[in-house]
Amino acid sequence: DNGNWRFLGVAVPAGMMLGLGVYVTLAVFLHPELKPEPSQIPRQLLIIALVCTAAAHFVEIHFGIAIAATRTYFWVQTALLLVLGMHWAQPSPFAAVATGEADEALPAEEPPSA
Repeated sequence: DNGNWRFLGVAVPAGMMLGLGVYVTLAVFLHPELKPEPSQIPRQLLIIALVCTAAAHFVEIHFGIAIAATRTYFWVQTALLLVLGMHWAQPSPFAAVATGEADEALPAEEPPSA
C-alpha cells in the first residue's frame, strides 16, 4: 500500500460538510424570496437537527472513540433524515389544539357500553 487512500476516511465527511455548507449558503443568497410554509416548519427544524447530529457524529467518530452505539444512532438518524426529506412522513399539526380545531380533526369517541 502506497498510502494514496490514507485520508479518505477524513476527506469524505469533511467534503460532505463543506459541500453542505456551500450549498446552504448559495441557496440563501440565490433564492431570497423563498419563505417556509408554516405547516412545514416543524419538519424543517427536525431536518436541521438531524443534519447537525450527522455533523456532530462525523466530528465524534474522527476525534473521539467510535463505538457501536454511536454508529447505530447515526444510521437510525440517517434513515429518519431520508424519510423526512422525501416527505414520506409528516408531523401532526400541534397548533390545532390551541385553536380549537382538534375536535373537528379527531373522530368522536363512543362512550363505553355498560
